[in-house]
Amino acid sequence: MIKIRAYEHTDRYIFEKLVREFYEERKVKPPTSDQLFETVGFFNSYPQCGKIFMILYKEEFVGYCIVLSMWKNQFSNILYLIDELYIKKKHEKQKLEIDLIEYLIKYEKIHGISIRFDNLNFRSKRTFKSIKFKRDKNDLYLKMIEV
Repeated sequence: MIKIRAYEHTDRYIFEKLVREFYEERKVKPPTSDQLFETVGFFNSYPQCGKIFMILYKEEFVGYCIVLSMWKNQFSNILYLIDELYIKKKHEKQKLEIDLIEYLIKYEKIHGISIRFDNLNFRSKRTFKSIKFKRDKNDLYLKMIEV
């Protein structure tokens, strides 16, 4: 029913469409096709810097997530910073964010996940709080993973 997987080259057009929706909801000019192509190329060339994940629900693309790998001095470990997380409005009630976090914890070799919320993803904020993300002094929500 729910599938989360790494971006594949065949996802280009659907990824571009989802990114456009994400930015249009925020009333911000979306990246150009060339900029998205550069982003994808960067992560393909430097996978240690981050990844793009596609979110499918009932075989339909319903969202994406861009994560950046970062070193957190406070914990002396690698964390993922969720840079962009988009799930289509009609699928918000499925709480696919939880599936994404569970996927990242299970399959990625990271020690924590952090995210910053904007005004449009207040539902996600509640969801992330419910799975024990704690807010820090920099207004990032953080979940450390015990290994």
